[in-house]
Amino acid sequence: MGCDIHLYVEKRDENGKWVSADTWTPDDWAAKEGKDQFVVSFENRFYVDRNYDLFAILADVRNGYGFAGIDTGDGFIPIADPRGLPFDVTLAVHAEGDAWDCDGHSHSYFTVAELKAYNWNQTTKHRGVVDPWNFELWRRNGKPNTWSGDVSGQLVIKVTNDEWPR
Repeated sequence: MGCDIHLYVEKRDENGKWVSADTWTPDDWAAKEGKDQFVVSFENRFYVDRNYDLFAILADVRNGYGFAGIDTGDGFIPIADPRGLPFDVTLAVHAEGDAWDCDGHSHSYFTVAELKAYNWNQTTKHRGVVDPWNFELWRRNGKPNTWSGDVSGQLVIKVTNDEWPR
């Protein structure tokens, strides 16, 4: 089970009202259901990655733990606890937040000043499980290409770093 960041950028217009800095297009899926909704296409988004370290920093999501509470590391000091959507957010962003219903969580917002003032030089220790190939990458380069918080199953054999043959 994964988590995604849905990032929207807003700015104040000459009257001080928040307006979207994103490019919104009609939502084809909603149109099929007779709804008049707009979305920011994947190609036009400012951010499209899945980065759990960033989730931890922005909204204290999966900050040192994974799905079902699996220990995945030491975590980060978040910028702030989730604040919800601002009361004066644009209607488009408000509708997007509502559309996610219970699958949307940890809504928050930041100013450019808050993002610039944050200590982006923090580091953390990750803990988890890698396959044999990624273990070798970790030994040689100090970083695997991919890892998981935990794995289980009848055919899964787990060994510690010290137990792995050299």
